[in-house]
Amino acid sequence: MLSTMAPSFLSTNKLFEYLHFDADLPKALGLTPPPFSSSSTYHQLLYISRYLQQLECKTVLLESRYVDRDYMEDHSVFYSRSLTGYPNYCRRLHFFNEAKDAVEAEFVKLLQEAAGDNEPERALRRKSRAFSARAYLGFCVIKPLEGSPVGRTVLRPYGPKADDGSLRVFDSTRLYQAHVAGLELTVAGLAFQQQDVGVSACATTALWSSLHKAKDLEDVGPATPAQITSLASRFSLPFGRSMPSEGLSVDQMCQAIRAFELAPHLLRPRSFQAARPLVYAAIRSGFAPILIIRRTTATSITTAHAVTATGVKLVEPTRPRFFAPNIWDYSQAMTALYVHDDRVGPYEKASVRDADGQLHLLMDEPTSAADEVTPKEDWTLTHILLPLHGKIRLSFSSLYNLLLRLTKKIGKRDDVGASIATEMFILKGPAYLRSLGLRGDSAALPGEIVKQLPLSRYVAVIRFRFSSDVTDVLIDTTSTEKNLHFLAVVTTSKASALASDLAQWCGCPLVM
Repeated sequence: MLSTMAPSFLSTNKLFEYLHFDADLPKALGLTPPPFSSSSTYHQLLYISRYLQQLECKTVLLESRYVDRDYMEDHSVFYSRSLTGYPNYCRRLHFFNEAKDAVEAEFVKLLQEAAGDNEPERALRRKSRAFSARAYLGFCVIKPLEGSPVGRTVLRPYGPKADDGSLRVFDSTRLYQAHVAGLELTVAGLAFQQQDVGVSACATTALWSSLHKAKDLEDVGPATPAQITSLASRFSLPFGRSMPSEGLSVDQMCQAIRAFELAPHLLRPRSFQAARPLVYAAIRSGFAPILIIRRTTATSITTAHAVTATGVKLVEPTRPRFFAPNIWDYSQAMTALYVHDDRVGPYEKASVRDADGQLHLLMDEPTSAADEVTPKEDWTLTHILLPLHGKIRLSFSSLYNLLLRLTKKIGKRDDVGASIATEMFILKGPAYLRSLGLRGDSAALPGEIVKQLPLSRYVAVIRFRFSSDVTDVLIDTTSTEKNLHFLAVVTTSKASALASDLAQWCGCPLVM
């Protein structure tokens, strides 16, 4: 176990060390809580330890000296100006699901094989990615702040299938590269870190995670917690000074998004029935929505919080509520969200429920005890905030209203037999074409679409699934609800009366 090798783990003489994984990371790292700190000081690190146990982590590769861009920015604007001499570098941990000796041998083997290849750099990158897909679980930056050590952390999400048979979908993740010991390791996930209440609070860290995904879609400048807090508080300080951070208002969060040349898309769902499809559609579209939530404590104190949604848990509904006879929406299968909660950890499961007509999230209460049942906090969703490209003018609310109108017309047809499942999402034009090309029965569709019509940068899609057939209504996202521009109706069926009617109703071409 790693705990028996603590002096080696704390060594600064070696740049890299291969070590056995220990489930008690705070102890293994030699961390000591600051005086008068709360019992949950290392809850995030303990949560990450337990999460890695579920991923069957066996080995840790320690970088004893790592320069992290986010922490360096925080250090330059805040910690370097403290009387305490905080170091300007971090430690970084890399996690693997293979034994220590096997991981160390694989590193040596990959470097030796690449050296004998005609194109060593390309060969090394290809083999490193294959090794990453098999064994690499991600990394965690440990900042030299004993009260808030968890820096930029990217871990693999849970697998696609849960123990109860339900599905997990993580569309709000992206690919990260980590260069370590001569190899380029890759992991799909979404960056997480805990707030330090110095340069960041919950709103800043939620924005930071969401902007990481936005950067995967658009050429957005890198956003550090210090930059987000500074830009958000440039024109207004409703909660006092910007640093140490006392939190951000919704207006300040929108201001920070605009500062990164993105458009803040703010939704205020008024009911559970309106909120659930909007959250599902945002995640299904590959964005990382920021959920602004509130709860009232037993002492009648109202608290606001912000988390970043990364994925959904789907269970086939036994009694779906139909929009119209035999028509239901995929969001009705969403029973839980997976969120980055800076108080708890990455990919925290938040159960979704309807209470008093509002969407509520049941989330773990921060605690450091690993052997006790964690109490649940009941939060009410008040806002959904999305950093989007400015050309996405069609809101998810408008798209949902259109979905309702179309299902109402379909419900009046006499030939609707088996149930039709619907969903809505927004994708980049090329991403939508690639998604069609992945379907073996519709491999020719992307070429047909390219030949027949131009696509907007982002395409809004309302999808109808009938048996094995799929029919998509494509809408130009630069249009608005009052002046909708339908691009096409695309179907995998060669004889679909539904697709023909949709094309006629929307006044657009039919592509099949």
